[in-house]
Amino acid sequence: MVQFNTKYPAEGYAESRIGGRSENQDTCAYVDTPLGLLVLVCDGMGGGPGGKTASMLAAKTISDTLLATKPDDDRELMILKSVKAAHKALLDAVEANPQLKGMGTTVTLLLLNEQSAMVAHVGDSRIYQFRNGHRVFRTTDHSMVMDMVKLKRINEEQARVHPQSNVITRALGHGESPVPDIEELPYLKGDRFVLCTDGIWGAMPEKELIKIIGGVSNPAGAVEEAVVKIDDIGASEGGHHDNLTIAIVNTTSNSILKIPMSPTVKKLLIALAAIAAVSVILNIVLLTRGSGKDKEKQETPVTVTAPAQIEQATIDSIIEVRMRELEAKNREQLDQIDKMLKDKKVEEATKSIGNSLENLKVLEKLDQLIAQLNTLMEMKAGKDKKAEINKTINQVKELTPQLEALKVPQADINYVVTELGKEICTRNPSEKGVKGQYTLITKRMRQIQSAIRTH
Repeated sequence: MVQFNTKYPAEGYAESRIGGRSENQDTCAYVDTPLGLLVLVCDGMGGGPGGKTASMLAAKTISDTLLATKPDDDRELMILKSVKAAHKALLDAVEANPQLKGMGTTVTLLLLNEQSAMVAHVGDSRIYQFRNGHRVFRTTDHSMVMDMVKLKRINEEQARVHPQSNVITRALGHGESPVPDIEELPYLKGDRFVLCTDGIWGAMPEKELIKIIGGVSNPAGAVEEAVVKIDDIGASEGGHHDNLTIAIVNTTSNSILKIPMSPTVKKLLIALAAIAAVSVILNIVLLTRGSGKDKEKQETPVTVTAPAQIEQATIDSIIEVRMRELEAKNREQLDQIDKMLKDKKVEEATKSIGNSLENLKVLEKLDQLIAQLNTLMEMKAGKDKKAEINKTINQVKELTPQLEALKVPQADINYVVTELGKEICTRNPSEKGVKGQYTLITKRMRQIQSAIRTH
C-alpha cells in the first residue's frame, strides 16, 4: 500500500493488485502539482505488452503535463490539455511500434487544492465522493451497458453483471481525441474521494462496496478491506478475476468553493433554525426557572427572563448558530431535497421537507425533555420533584407514537420511562448514584435523537 505525501489538504492511500491475471495492466499515480494534488488511476487494455504500456504512458504524460503548469493556470483547460497529450502519446507509441496496435486505457483523475476538487474521467474507471459514509457523487461510465441504463433497458446491477459490461465507448488511444467528463466539486472536512478501476466496483453490488469504501473511517483501512475482500471473492470464483486498483483520499479541511444550495432549501434551513432557536430560548427559560426553585431561600430573588424580553440580536445569534449546526447535521438530506427541486420532483421535495419539519419538532421536544432532566437532577427531594418527574414521564409517553413512527425501538422508550420512574430519581442530587442515574437516562435520550437524525 502506498501513502500519499502532500502539501494539500488531504491524506490518501492506494493499492493495486494483479488479481487473477498474468499481468497487472492497471496504473495508479499521485504527485503534487502547481494546481493541486493529482491522483489518477488508469486501466490499460490490449494484447501483449499493450495494456500495461498504455496505462503507464497515459499516467506519466498526464502527470508531466500538469507538473509543468503554473498555479494561476485554468485547471479545467490544463486537464483537457493533459488528457489530449496522453491520447497523442499513445497514438505516437503505436506508430513507432506496430506491435502495440489496439492498446488503450481508461483514466480517472482527481486534482484537489484548497479551492475545490476537479474530477475527470474517460472510460469506466470511477470516482466516488462520500460524505459521512454516504455517496454524494459518482462519475458516469463511458460504456455500452451504462448507455443501456440511461435508456432504462436495464438497471445498474444488471449492467454490472452483463456479458458486455467491459465494452467501453470512450478510451485514450482509440479513435479521435476523447473528451473527458470534468466536474468541479466542493468538499467538506472529512469527505472521501475514491478512485477505482472496474476490478473494484465490478466485483460486488454497489451497496456492498459502499459499506466498505464509505463506511470504514480510516482510509488505509478502507483500502485494505476493499482489496482483501475482492481478492477473496475472486479466489472463491476460480481465481480469474480482473486487476484491482483503488485510491482513497480524505480531505482535511473545507474547500473554499461552497456547496451550492437552492433558495428554497436555504429558506427551509432558516425556518428550521428559527424553530430550533425558539426551543433553545424556551430551554433557557426552563433551566432558569428550575434552578430558581432550589434557590427560593436566597435573599436576592432570581429573575426569570421571558422570551419576549430576550434581545433580537441574541435571537439572531442563536438562529445563526443553529442554522450552521443543522446544515452540518442534515447536509445529506438537504442535498437530496436540493436535487429533487432541480429535477423538478416537487411532490417528493415537499414530502421530504414535511418529514424534515416533523423530525425537527420531535428532536426539539427531546431537547426540552433533556433540559427537564437536567433540572430534575438538581432539584431537592420532595413533592415538587416527584410531581415534575411524573409530568416528564407522561410527556415521554405522549411522544411515544411519534417516536415509534420514526422507528425508535420501543425498548429505548421503555428504558427512559422505567429508569426515570425509579425511586433513586426522587432523591437529593448530593446522594450517591443520583447524578449517575440521570446521566444514563440523558445518554439514552441522546441516542434516540441520533437514531432519528439518521432515519
